[in-house]
Amino acid sequence: MIPKYIIFFLRGLRKNKSYSIINILGLSIGLFTCILMLLYVDNELKYDSFHENADNIYRVTRVSRFSENLSILATTMGPYAPALLNKNPGAIEKAVRFYKYDALVSIDAENRFQENRLFFVDPEVFEVFTFPLIRGDKNALSRVFTIVITQEIARKYFGSEDPIGKTLTLQNEYDFEVTGVTGELPGDSHLNFDFLASFASVEPIEGDISIVSHRNVFTPPLYTYLLIPDKSALPSIENSFPETMIEMYGESNGPMVELFLQPLTDIHLKSHLEEEIEANSDVAYVFIISAIAFLVLFIACINFMNLSTSKSAKRAKEVGIKKVVGAHRKHLVVQFLTESIGFSVLSLMVAVFFVYLYLPSFNEFTGKTLSLNLLENIEVFLSFIVLVLFVGFLSGSYPSFFLSAFTPIKVLRGTGKISSGNSTLRKAFIVIQFAISIILIAGTLVIKDQMSYVSNKRLGMNKDQVVGIAIRDASILDSYEVFKNNLNGYADVISVSLSSDLPFSNNISTSDYQTPQSPEGTFPIMKMFSVDYDFIETMEMNLKEGRDFNREMTDLANSYILNEAAVKKLGWDDPLNRQFGRNPRHAQQEGVEEYGTVIGIVEDFHFESLKSEIDPLAMYINPGAFKYFTVKTRAENFSNTLSFLENEWEKISPGRPFEYIFLDDAFAKLYEYERKLGSTFSYFTFLAIFVACLGLFGLISFTAEQRSKEIGVRKVLGASVPDIVSLLSKEYIKLVIFANLIAWPLGIIAAQTWLEQFAYRIDVSYFTFFLSTVITVALALITVGFQALRAAYSDPIQTLRHE
Repeated sequence: MIPKYIIFFLRGLRKNKSYSIINILGLSIGLFTCILMLLYVDNELKYDSFHENADNIYRVTRVSRFSENLSILATTMGPYAPALLNKNPGAIEKAVRFYKYDALVSIDAENRFQENRLFFVDPEVFEVFTFPLIRGDKNALSRVFTIVITQEIARKYFGSEDPIGKTLTLQNEYDFEVTGVTGELPGDSHLNFDFLASFASVEPIEGDISIVSHRNVFTPPLYTYLLIPDKSALPSIENSFPETMIEMYGESNGPMVELFLQPLTDIHLKSHLEEEIEANSDVAYVFIISAIAFLVLFIACINFMNLSTSKSAKRAKEVGIKKVVGAHRKHLVVQFLTESIGFSVLSLMVAVFFVYLYLPSFNEFTGKTLSLNLLENIEVFLSFIVLVLFVGFLSGSYPSFFLSAFTPIKVLRGTGKISSGNSTLRKAFIVIQFAISIILIAGTLVIKDQMSYVSNKRLGMNKDQVVGIAIRDASILDSYEVFKNNLNGYADVISVSLSSDLPFSNNISTSDYQTPQSPEGTFPIMKMFSVDYDFIETMEMNLKEGRDFNREMTDLANSYILNEAAVKKLGWDDPLNRQFGRNPRHAQQEGVEEYGTVIGIVEDFHFESLKSEIDPLAMYINPGAFKYFTVKTRAENFSNTLSFLENEWEKISPGRPFEYIFLDDAFAKLYEYERKLGSTFSYFTFLAIFVACLGLFGLISFTAEQRSKEIGVRKVLGASVPDIVSLLSKEYIKLVIFANLIAWPLGIIAAQTWLEQFAYRIDVSYFTFFLSTVITVALALITVGFQALRAAYSDPIQTLRHE
């Protein structure tokens, strides 16, 4: 039975070429979009699941409370892991710490590279995580000064030589033996590294304040992962956290730190904590992108339904004859569903072909390594089968039941009017698909406008033509004044300064402070930024009150400049000359005075993403904390200026790489995901509009064909070309305009919801939706008008003679 229906389907393809091309093209675009998104979403949802123990690995996160301030962080302190192991014997099988470390790595004087994907890890790392270790064994990091590298790094440093047993030197001082090599890391891992060094090597490098010291809980932060084989033990482990913190910090400070467990597989999509290893994605974006893809596919299916029912009158006699000779309605339903599934299969073939062609570009755009291997990935293959059946039944369900319901006597006698289907439902389909398209257009415009607002908003400082140069060796600070003077003597260098961090790096540290008015023993927190005397001038900040730092005065370690948000937080009406200082413990560690004087107030400036309000910030001078030079340059001859900077850098730091970043690039990187989302919206909006217009083109074609006799009569009776065009197109244009009226409120709600993530944002403009209306109506006019003109210019004599 089924082969017979397949033959009918193939005959129909040959007989109705234009109808078939429109349907296959529309469905293939919908399937192409859906397949790309299935691959993308599958990759996002499977992040970190390649580890054998993925379901039993948990990251320890912490909430730090300081007075009224709350910080939720992905990092913990070094002693936490052994303390938790001791507190929960048996329940926690193993603990692994990852300590991120930027280091100069070399094998000789000619091969030196600054590496920023190096982690010191506990030796159990290969027992907890399933990283592809192709050389060495699970004990590769059990000895001090041992290191495991990736295949790519092995080729970078050793070429085709066997790296095992070779030596890599860190910081020009510490020799590490290569004891293992990992294969290519999976692209769906939030832990991406080039080097894994033995955790036991930290203490010899960092000395007495080592993060492995169980006595020192105020250590550099790291990432702690626990292997918990029995999930039923989770409540008891979490219940032990408060007591563990009290044992480590004491009765008074212990409650200030709370620990939580976070499943490994939740990190990529559901974790947006401070100090994440890398920027994570968001499960909301996965839903948005999935919804867009399925909406495009839905539009394609609607087109199929519309075109099938619109040509129903032409198939009425076929249905009538088949029923007369004994065909039951269920047979006709199966025939029409077979046709729709056949269209779906052919469309899938076309879609898969274009996915293979486009996938490399899509990977470059998304930064992923997606692949489509149907022979190896049975899940993807089965999902394609399900997708074909879903699309086939969805697009063919209504036409099959509608066409199979024709009454044979009325059809064959011609006594009953055979309509082109439920016109109300068909009109509703047109409204739905154009409403979806309009919302996508408006969404694209809103994202574009918000990104334009972000790019052009006054930041309270000037980020343009500012180069940040990383200081990786503290000894460089001994000659930083010489370096500054040399740079300032160059014609195209405007100003040079130093700071502990760069704006937009998300690394400006938070620290506790005190004022004489603070309750005894309480230390609230705010952002602390160490700068030199020229920083405010270099960044072109606006000093609203007081004065700038001055070399001729006692500003070193004794003076503070606050931003307006800090003054507001402190509740001071007259902030100048007020006393402000650090927690005595931090002041002693940094060698600054316990209290200093507020000498100036700067206008609030954005040093983080515009997604958040400007935080209170205190700037002070502490040369020991400097990690970056900031160089303001002229736009002219910039390549020569950059070469000059590199040459001068080589003089004070021979053998160390010249690492630099443009501040405007750092700013743009904050919104990289939003820009990609905007590009994705633009891309799929184009596809949605194209598919909608393709369906509209098909409908107007069949309408013109069905009304060819009416058009011929009207032309004979004197109807003009504009009259005919208006006759054929006005109904569809009305539907498109009605779709706009439905799309506006839905689009406004969606746009406002998306914009809420930004503390500084545009207002949703009605002009945006008016422009969406103009675009869709114009495209509909072009689509409908083209085919209507063809019908209007047809020869009425030929039409009537044929009839």
